[in-house]
Amino acid sequence: MIKVGSVLLIAPCYGGSVSDATASGIYKLTKHFERSRVRNELLLVANESLISIGRSNLASFFINCTEHSHALTLDADIGFEPEDVQAMIDLGVEYACGPYSMKTIPPRYNFAPTLRDGRLVWNEARTAVAVDHIGAGFQLIHRSAYERVARANPSLRYVPHSSSRRVTRAEVENSHHFYETYVDSVTRAAVPEDIAFCNRYRSAGGTIWMIPRLKLTHTGSHVFHGHDDLAERLLALG
Repeated sequence: MIKVGSVLLIAPCYGGSVSDATASGIYKLTKHFERSRVRNELLLVANESLISIGRSNLASFFINCTEHSHALTLDADIGFEPEDVQAMIDLGVEYACGPYSMKTIPPRYNFAPTLRDGRLVWNEARTAVAVDHIGAGFQLIHRSAYERVARANPSLRYVPHSSSRRVTRAEVENSHHFYETYVDSVTRAAVPEDIAFCNRYRSAGGTIWMIPRLKLTHTGSHVFHGHDDLAERLLALG
């Protein structure tokens, strides 16, 4: 069981915009953390047109410039409640996350479940299911997860840049492009940054645990809700 010491909330905000649902979730979460005596800070990155660089810069700042135990990675269009974050904390794993619908009607989800002998892989309490990959918009990641990926991928070393702040010497000397995209050697498909990070983490021996009962929203030209019974649907599959 991995305990939460403190949390850095990190989010790339393309164009400097944050949805009202995300802003409300962050506000309520900081109040929840205050009541729970969990130290927390917030870091946003605006106007970084390459989302892979934005995510890697945020992760590198978390690793090199803070002592927080966990990063809560958010997208600026995801709506959530403090209880959703608390559920990931209570899971006590290195890499926890929640599902949200993509911006489609009917809902389509942003994850691929891990299958073993054709069946889903659940935790012992059957409250979380293992996934091969998932969107990066709502995840609680312990710093050891990033360190695991860094050890396994020394070629990801890079020097971050920022138009909004001075990059520290620690970042220059010890940053990794965790979310670098690549082309799959077999399918020749371009692998997006969030799936690329998941693949690297799993290749390094990690397991990604998704809590299907979380009811997150995804804001676009419409507020996209997932299925209320997603957890029940997955449980019925085994």
